[in-house]
Amino acid sequence: MSNSPLEQPLLGLGTLVPRETPLQRQQIRNSHSKQNKTPTGKAIVPTSPTQLLQGWGDPLSPIDELLTLRVVYQNVNGFSHTDPSSQLICHRLQSINCGIFLAAETNVNWRNQREFELFKSWGAKIWPTHRLIAACHDCGSSSPHRASVYLPGGAAIWVNEYWSTRVVECGSDPHGLGRWCFVTLGTKGGTLLTIFCAYRVCNQSVATAGVLTATRQQFNSLETQRGKTSSTRLTNPRSQLPKDLIAAIKEKEAAGHLVMLGSDNNETPTEGRHTDGTARQFSMEELFDICNLRDLLTTTIG
Repeated sequence: MSNSPLEQPLLGLGTLVPRETPLQRQQIRNSHSKQNKTPTGKAIVPTSPTQLLQGWGDPLSPIDELLTLRVVYQNVNGFSHTDPSSQLICHRLQSINCGIFLAAETNVNWRNQREFELFKSWGAKIWPTHRLIAACHDCGSSSPHRASVYLPGGAAIWVNEYWSTRVVECGSDPHGLGRWCFVTLGTKGGTLLTIFCAYRVCNQSVATAGVLTATRQQFNSLETQRGKTSSTRLTNPRSQLPKDLIAAIKEKEAAGHLVMLGSDNNETPTEGRHTDGTARQFSMEELFDICNLRDLLTTTIG
């Protein structure tokens, strides 16, 4: 998702295209969902090892990686620098000239400094000088999780050696919940692009959520904060993320930044809207409307 107001070439940042209205966005999504399907309406799914290596979706066009920034997003559903599949992703990113990789639901304790440095070394195999920005819950710094490499939730951004020279700022969820991280590219006094990577917890009951799940981590922290107020209503981690992320995005927009968001919303566009097309309160669709974000994807497959 992006907030680019006009079609404009950006020095070193490629070209962003005009935003669409919520209705146009839904129409475009519907038309894309019909692509990559058989005549009977079933999605085309890779079935052979060769097809699996090629992946899903539209083929990527060749780019000059010094003039065009290619951003790749994926919910990795857990990352490990020792897992061969993670290493395959790493080399695949290099082969498609990826400039920035956004990874949601990394399930890594990024507050374990040794683990963070191991992932830095892992990325250095293809990008010798790169930037890694990551976020996880504050509990990763405390006992008994301090020495653990695993922590549910979280997000990370890898910036390759060329685009890391354009980084002017980076950061993460200021509330310590590990829900997102961001990086800002550009030149001081020039065009700035801030890219967010976010993970929103799935729709589950806190009562049945495991002790270490991202849902429980966030709920416990939010309830601690609520206890310092006069509020009598239980907090909801799913509803809280859009509210907090809107504030973070609006702050960048107010400073004149272009904004891009790669996120696992755990919510379909239909679930986020009423039948009349208006966004539901505290949904990610509401965030897209309020922040004037538009789809940049050319397909919903893959």
